Amino acid sequence: MIELSCRRVVFLSAGDEAAFFAWVGGIEGVRGIVGDGDTIRVQVPHLLSDASLRELLAVFCRYDIDMTQLAQFASASNAAWFTEPNSYWHERVFR
Repeated sequence: MIELSCRRVVFLSAGDEAAFFAWVGGIEGVRGIVGDGDTIRVQVPHLLSDASLRELLAVFCRYDIDMTQLAQFASASNAAWFTEPNSYWHERVFR
């Protein structure tokens, strides 16, 4: 199991916070979400489906969460799209 750290996430309203947890909790690959002080820890397996990885990219981008930790999910099977240099996430994931 991998734990992704979402530090100091800024929520603009109670509804925004609820939307974050609903979004992350609804991602197929997410196995757990744990609050720990100013950090939200998202537990995922070592292998994620393309759909789950795309959702994590989107939520991490939307909430300005450190995306470099998603680089560990690069693999031969997703390299064609995940490591694409022109993607909106590329610079934030593969610095």
